[in-house]
Order: sequence, then C-alpha cells, then structure tokens
Amino acid sequence: WEWRQLQGDLESPQLLEVPALLNATPNPEFEHVVARLCNGLPGARALGLKRVQNAPLWRKYFLEQQEVTKKSGRSNERELWHSTGSTPAAVVCMSEHGFDPTYSIGTALRQATSRSGTDGAKYGIGVYFAEHALYSHVMRPTVAREGGYELILATVVLGDVSDFGPQLATDLLREPINQASGRSFDSWSGTENDLNDVSEIEAELQPHVPVASQMRARQLVAEGSKYGRQFIVCRYQKAYPTYIVRYEV
Repeated sequence: WEWRQLQGDLESPQLLEVPALLNATPNPEFEHVVARLCNGLPGARALGLKRVQNAPLWRKYFLEQQEVTKKSGRSNERELWHSTGSTPAAVVCMSEHGFDPTYSIGTALRQATSRSGTDGAKYGIGVYFAEHALYSHVMRPTVAREGGYELILATVVLGDVSDFGPQLATDLLREPINQASGRSFDSWSGTENDLNDVSEIEAELQPHVPVASQMRARQLVAEGSKYGRQFIVCRYQKAYPTYIVRYEV
C-alpha cells in the first residue's frame, strides 16, 4: 500500500486512517487486516484501522530485511500480532525504536527481583509476536482511548527460525545458535500449548469477569496447540509496526 503525505513531509512519523470503503466499494487494505484479525480472534469486529507511516523506523527495518536475506537466503517475513499492554499502541508506533527489546529486559529484571510470575518470558528475553490475535488479546489486552481494544499488526523478518515447539526456553538472552552452521538463528519460536495455571489467563477466569472474556480464555487453554504459537526477536530492527487495529469483541 502506498504511503500518503498528511502534514509536513514523509519523514515525520504519522498515523493514517484507513477507510473501510473506497468509492463506495470495500477497501482491499482494510479488508486484508480485518480478515487477519477475525481469523485469529473469533467474534472480533473492527472499529477502525490506522496505517503506521514511520519512515526512519521503516528504513532500519528494510536494511535489516536485506541483511537477513543475505545471511540466511530468505527474509521469511510474517504478519504477526503484538499487544502493548498499558502503553498506547501509538506510542510504540511513533517511536524511534519501535518494538524496543529493552522493555523486555526491564520486565524480566523486575520479575526476578520480585519473584513474580514469568508468564511473559516463556521463551527468554525478547519481543514477542503472536500468530493469532486471540493470544495477544487474552494475555495482554490493550484498551483503546477511543473505545474498544487495539492491537498492532506488525511485519516481522524472521529469517532462519529456531522452533522450540512445545518446549519452553526461559533462559534465552539472545538468538540461539544453529549447531549445524555455527551461526545464530535470526529469531525463535514456540507453541505454548499448556496454558493451565498461567496468571494472565487465571485472571480472566475470575467470577467477576464477563462470561465472553472467560470463554475466550478457556478457548486459548483448550486450543493452545493452535493459538499459542509465538515468535520472538531481540533486535528492534527486525519488526515494523504496520497497522493499529481498533476492535471490539
């Protein structure tokens, strides 16, 4: 999709509202993102969509994509979901470093100090992206200021992926080493299919929580092998926040 100049020049980070209709016909760009949302979060309904136009961040991502392709033979780009929790999605999307992994380091340190839960670090320190929006919504819902919820649909260059499957890898501090080549993988993944007793999900199963929210949490637990797939990177250049989608469910 082509970027548009709103105010100033294209160098200034900005959010562009993507309309549902173009000349009274469905907008393919809007339809594409909404289809991704609804396929991964049953029952969701889109309320709005904004395209992220952050040229400085995009250039860093583009250069990384080229380097990964040169190193691993392919970029292996994927569209994946990310929830920003209590931080508004726009703050991440308009920032210089986008998905800054230093926040993950800070979270891990606080958890270690307080001996609190480590449900957000099952595959070590890095920035986590979900294959399905259901996981992001249940585990870390972000309330949108305009109403409803919001998620970021990111474009992530995964390159050569180390897949841990159902096994956890909580001690990872950076990309694991590919024993066959002696070089590091570009990213890693895992399918967290045993989601029993996870604190974020347990919070959604409390009696005061709306029944619909409890049902989504139970669906995530029951179908963890489908909805629990995550991908992790530890370099902010490997992911670009393409869209902010606002929705209700």
